[in-house]
Amino acid sequence: MSDLTVSITQANAQPSDNRLKSNAYWFHIFQSMLDHGLAKIGPDAFAIYCVIKSCCDLKTGRSRTSIETIARKSGISERQVTRKIKVLETEGYISISRTRRYNVYLLTEKLLIQDDRSEEHTSELQSPIRS
Repeated sequence: MSDLTVSITQANAQPSDNRLKSNAYWFHIFQSMLDHGLAKIGPDAFAIYCVIKSCCDLKTGRSRTSIETIARKSGISERQVTRKIKVLETEGYISISRTRRYNVYLLTEKLLIQDDRSEEHTSELQSPIRS
């Protein structure tokens, strides 16, 4: 994760030691997910997917984000988060494994590929995910 540091100076004042920090980390969402998967999983599941992906370890492709953190960051109740995680798993966007006290989510990227005859095929990419 990279941080962006900005130095601020107030008008008519000496340079300040105050620094603002911003998380400049970003990740991608494949267009095919928006075109073909979003209507199927719904906006809540998409928001949850984005939170899980934003907390993902890019070296392993795994996220150990708690239900409480997902709920807080997405603005969705913990109960609804649990339901929508099952939707994401059923639709193949995540795989879930349990280690000790928390879930580990492995993200699966789905790409829609067209061949020379314009027939569509789905390709799935798993760990590690690099943005």
